[in-house]
Amino acid sequence: MTDLVLVTGATGQQGGIVARRLLADGVKVRALVRRPEAAAARAIEAAGAEVVVGDLTDRPSLGPALSGVRAVFSLQTPDITDLGSDVERINGLNLIDAAREAGVEQFVHSSVAGIGVYLEEVAAGRAEAWGDPHYWNSKAVVGLALPDAGFRSWTEFRPTFFASNLVRPSIWYENLTGEAIVTAVDADKPLAVFAPEDIGTAVAAALADPVRFHEQVIELTSELLSLKEMAAALTAAGEPTHVETVTAEQGKARGMVPQLMDNQVGMNNRANTADPSFAAAYDLPLTSFATWAERHYS
Repeated sequence: MTDLVLVTGATGQQGGIVARRLLADGVKVRALVRRPEAAAARAIEAAGAEVVVGDLTDRPSLGPALSGVRAVFSLQTPDITDLGSDVERINGLNLIDAAREAGVEQFVHSSVAGIGVYLEEVAAGRAEAWGDPHYWNSKAVVGLALPDAGFRSWTEFRPTFFASNLVRPSIWYENLTGEAIVTAVDADKPLAVFAPEDIGTAVAAALADPVRFHEQVIELTSELLSLKEMAAALTAAGEPTHVETVTAEQGKARGMVPQLMDNQVGMNNRANTADPSFAAAYDLPLTSFATWAERHYS
């Protein structure tokens, strides 16, 4: 078996970052795509990846994509046209089953911070502060399945609030491009934040050292910052921004995404679960929000 890595989500933000980081490190990358003619698929192919057609909802289509693969990077995303669908669960379990059948040795998955505490709160009957249970249950599926999946090495990374959430156009702004971050989150509440490029650093480290990262669940954040502090950093980097705090109902009345507003209420009511020391324990250098903003807007 060659040292070939299958990257899912390679035409999106996280998967694209992972694919490009691995290619830069000299790792052979196979990118799973549904539409090879799409601009993003052509771009990742031009960067050096082998593009293969497959669909996570269609398990048989994954066999050829996984042939000869040593490791998988897994990323499951919701159907934005139907946020109540079961697509994340279906896709994640299809990928695990197909990878196991193909003899894949290592499985690295990216999920979201807080899942572990959420599941504990559910078991204790006090998960009301976490907002939409479907969101959290969908995110938990792959992580719950990995310990018994039979891979020689598996890792679950749980990134926190992505700095890129605040890049316009974004649903965090009114009409996607407004001057203010319109939010039900307390503007002074510290939030664990994560620069998206750092997912490439983390995944590359895990793939390079499968023994050290085996059975590890790692929440990723570089620091704790309030939205007010993030807005100040964006402004300093040349992207004028400020925060406008509203109630969830006020936000919905102004056209903000209802599910986002409800989740923001939950963010006010629960503590951060990630700490910068978690990544430091694995020698993973993470990027500060200010540095990320300077790079992004320079």
